[in-house]
This record gives sequence, structure tokens and C-alpha cells, in this order.
Amino acid sequence: MTVSWIPNALPFNYSVIAVPLAGNISSVTCKTSHANCSLSGLQCGQTYNVSVKASSGTSCSPQSLTAVTDCGTNSLLASWNAAPGATSYTATVTGPNGFSETCFSSNLTCSFSSLQCASQYNITVTSQDSNCTSSPRPCDPVNVTSIYQCGSDKATVSWEAAAGAVAYTVHAQEGSSQHYSSCRSNTTSCQLNQLQCGKVYNLTVMAEDATCNSNTSTIDQNCSSNVLTVKWKQSSTEQNYTVQATSDSGVNTTCDSTESSCSFLDLSCGQLYTFTVMGHSNVIFPKMLNFTFNYPCAPMNLSVHYNVGSAQVMWGAARGASSYSVEGVTDQGSAVTCNTTNTNCSLNGLQCSQTYNITVMAHNMDCDSVISETYHLMTEPCPPTNVQANIACEQLTATVSWQQSDLAVGYVAYFENEIGHNTSCVGTDADTSCDVSGLMCGTVYSVWVKALGQQYNSSDSIGVSITPGKLDICRFTITYTNRNTYHFLVSVTADNGGMIDSCNTTNTTCSISNVTCGDTLRVQVTSVRAVHPSPCQPQGVRGNIDCVTNSAWISWDAAAGADSYTVIAVGGKDYTANCTTSSNTTCEVEDLACGVLYNFSVIAKNSKCESQPSAIIDLGTGNIYFDFVKQIC
Repeated sequence: MTVSWIPNALPFNYSVIAVPLAGNISSVTCKTSHANCSLSGLQCGQTYNVSVKASSGTSCSPQSLTAVTDCGTNSLLASWNAAPGATSYTATVTGPNGFSETCFSSNLTCSFSSLQCASQYNITVTSQDSNCTSSPRPCDPVNVTSIYQCGSDKATVSWEAAAGAVAYTVHAQEGSSQHYSSCRSNTTSCQLNQLQCGKVYNLTVMAEDATCNSNTSTIDQNCSSNVLTVKWKQSSTEQNYTVQATSDSGVNTTCDSTESSCSFLDLSCGQLYTFTVMGHSNVIFPKMLNFTFNYPCAPMNLSVHYNVGSAQVMWGAARGASSYSVEGVTDQGSAVTCNTTNTNCSLNGLQCSQTYNITVMAHNMDCDSVISETYHLMTEPCPPTNVQANIACEQLTATVSWQQSDLAVGYVAYFENEIGHNTSCVGTDADTSCDVSGLMCGTVYSVWVKALGQQYNSSDSIGVSITPGKLDICRFTITYTNRNTYHFLVSVTADNGGMIDSCNTTNTTCSISNVTCGDTLRVQVTSVRAVHPSPCQPQGVRGNIDCVTNSAWISWDAAAGADSYTVIAVGGKDYTANCTTSSNTTCEVEDLACGVLYNFSVIAKNSKCESQPSAIIDLGTGNIYFDFVKQIC
């Protein structure tokens, strides 16, 4: 940087010093006998106080008058070198509209405040003439607007001209990140480039002149916590600040700070706010670029109408919102979204057997709202898979099985045949099968299963068919009553007259097997009632005595028509004995008396009649002799 000045008429050596306002940076100097000097090694972005000192072999009046403006407070600090022999100094500032202010000081500095922005002032320090001209900072730009060029990464920012400004710098920063864009212009508009889509930028416009820049002011907004922080450049004069937020409904909220920022907590959602910063030294900062802030309220009163795979989400309008986004997230993290400017939106592509947590967020140009209350949507269970059915023809029952579905609270299995007969069975959430009865043999049934959910039921599973091939063989029993019938003849024939099966039995039931299901059969039962003649008289009766057991063995020839036989033994003194047999032709007559002559005869019997007694044979038992202890028959 080159510093120049009006040289003194006398030959002098000059020393130029640049003192930084920041205390951790070194001063920079240069020396010359000319009327200009170049300072090197200055650091960018820093503010320096520059002074020029003349020296010779004799003392001088006050020299090296400098004037440093405080761009934050519209104040000015004049300083100079000591004049030999001087005990006090008078500094006078004159400006537009007849402005004049005088400062008396025994030091080498004098301060002036309440200067007007964008105005030129002349400073005079006596005991000896010395002049210096300085100007305060330019005024702040106002009525800042921005127009985003949709489909590009550009936005045009415009504002009203600021008094005293010769150029402007626009700065756009995305939230608290390091991503920003800036542009500089000597007109009242500027184009920002390389903006990222979907981001919210904070805009500041700074006016510049040859000496100072205007106040820079920003707003940091934390939309998730509804906290808004206003920041500004702090003046060099220590003072307190009050920030006022005015809503579009006329409600004022204030925040006090001794620093260069102040935070507002819990601003009302859906209100448009304008901010003003004022120092307690009555130095008023203009409205912060007319910077406004609108925090949308959260959507409320969510409702959902669900149809398989799609959810229509509805809510009440949120104050301050210009658009909405809807999100449905499963417990596994899978998400579906939709965006709208209306108060309803459709979430499509929802999966079965899932629980979706649905929320709505409101948006505007400044901020996003907090998320709405969560609506929990449980979709229908997925249809059961691996459906199988087996049937037992004899009992006309069937068992259907399936693989379970997530979120199912029960199952229903449906059976329907081609002639309209239908039935069903149910299972709990833990079941994988159920049974039905009463099916019609020989018909084809379609079988499918549906899973039941807490809110919605699944669609039908893939169906299976039970075909006649699995119902090909049946067995049935024919029952009839006995009315004095000897036996029964049962015949089963097909429609074409072919014999299927038959029974010849004395029972009142007949089991038929090997019948093809679905056939029409003809059943005929014939009862046989027999005439029973008397059995023939037994012939060839013969016998012998067993002396040891006192019994007689009688035998004979079989008699026609006999079902059983009875042998009768009759002796003197009313001795009798008999025996009966059902089918044999031999019978043992026991307990005969010793020494008795018995007449033996045989009678044949059937269920209706008895024969005449057979021819009699005589057999006598032995006598009893006593010979000591020996008994002989």
C-alpha cells in the first residue's frame, strides 16, 4: 500500500507507521524524504491506523494528524504528535449543514461522536495549522431482495442504494456450514453463483467507501429448536445493545446483550419478524437489511386413508407454511416420501407386513418446522405362502396348511367347488393349518388362505385345487332293518348295470368298497325268509360205558336239518341224565349211577323243531363189591 501526503516547504525526513487494531499483529513502517512511501507486509482483512511523522533538527507544531473512524458507532478519533512547548490542543470538526464541534485536550487525542453516515468532515488541530480530511462509514443498504433462478445454481440479489457507498459486497452462507457464495458490485444488484439446491442461505449486503464498510449483520436460525440468533459487528466503543423483533401482527420482542449477538427463544411459529439493533449510546443501526424471518408451525391433525400399497395423508394447514413434505419410515429404515403445496399427499409403494411411522414437515423460504406428531400405520399382512391342501375321502374332510405372515393376528382358509358349495376354517396367529369337514366327494374345490391384520387384511393367497384324482376311491356302509329275515342279499350296480359289489349276510349292515367317487350307484337289498322243517331222526346210535368216571359216550350219524343234538339217559328208580352238543355227533353223559341199566336215545333240533327220538340202546353200569379196602365197579 502506498501512502502519500502534502510535503512541508522545508526539507524533512518522513516516517510512516501502520498500527493494526488487532493486538497480535506487528506494525509496519517505512521511511522516506519524499512525499509518498510504500508499506509492504500488510495482512489482508486487517484494519490499520496509518500516521506520517516529519523530523528535522528543530521542533515543529503538531504534525502527523490522523483521523480514525469507528465504522460501528459513526464516531471519529483524531490523534497527532506532540508539539514542542504546547500545553493543550484544540481540535475542531466541521461538516455538512453547518455542523461544528470542538474538543479541548491536554493529550494527543480527541474523540467525536454522533456523526452522520456518508458525510465528509474536516478536522483542525491547533496550536499550529494542520489539516486532515476523513469520512465516516457509508450507510447500510436496505430493502434487500433475492430472486432465485429456478433450474440453475444462480440467484440475483438487489437492494436500495446506500448513501456514501461506492461499492457493495453480497455474502450468502448456508446455515452454519463452510459453504458460501459472494459477489461484489458497484451497482444495486449482484448475482450469486454456485448455490446448492435445496439449501437455505443467510444473505448479508455490505456497503463500502474509500475508508469504511457498513455494518455487516447476519441471522443464525436453528429451526429444529426455534432459536434465532442475530449477529452484528461490535463497535469499538463499549456499550450495551437491544435487539427488537417485530412480528407482522405488531408484537414486539426484545433481547439485550453486551456482546455482538443476541438470541431469541421460542418465537411464535407462522409469524414474519423484522429485526432492529440499537446501542444504548443512542447510536441506532438501521434495520438489518430489512431482514425478515418466518418460522412455519408444525402440521397438526394428521389422518391417513389406506388402500393396498398407497396411503393418502391429510392434515390441517400450518401457519407460515408454503409447502409440505411427508415421510413414512419403517422400523427397518425403509422410507417413502412425497412433497406438496396442498394439505394432502399420497405415499405410494408401501409394502405389506410393515409398520410405517408417518410425519409431516412444513417449509417456507426461511425455515423448516419441527415434525408433526407421528401417525403409526400398520399395513396389511402379506398373503400366506406355500398353501397346501390334503383331503380324506372317507371322512370328507380336508386339512389346509400355509406359511405364516408377519403382523398377522389370524388366518381364514376358504374352500369353494364348481357348483357353489363353500366352507371355511380359521386359525390363530400361531397356527399354520386348519381342518374343514362336510366336503362333497368327487367335486373339485379351490382353496385359498387370507391373513388377518390388526387394521387391514391381506389379499388372497395363491389358490390350490383339490382334484378328483385325490378323491378317487370311496367306501360306504349300507344299513337296513331285520324283520324276521333269515339273511340278506345286497347288490350294488353302476348306471350301466355293471356289478360293483355285493353282500350275502345275516347282519343288518353291508360295507361296500372300491367305489369311484362321483359315480351314481344302484343299491338293492333282498331279504331271504326260510321255511324250517323238522330235522331227521338221528340214526346209528351207539355207545359205551366208562366205568372209572361213571359216564357214557354216545355217538350217532348226522341228521339232516339239525343244528344241535340232545342225548337223554333214563334208568330205573327215576335215574335220568343228558348232554347237548351244537354240531358234534358225539356227546358224553356224565354222573351215571352204578348198577343201573340206562336207556339212551338222541333227539335232533333246529331253531324251529325237534326230531323224533332215535332208537333206544341199553347200557348198564356195574355193581359195587366190597373187598377189604378195594372198591370194584
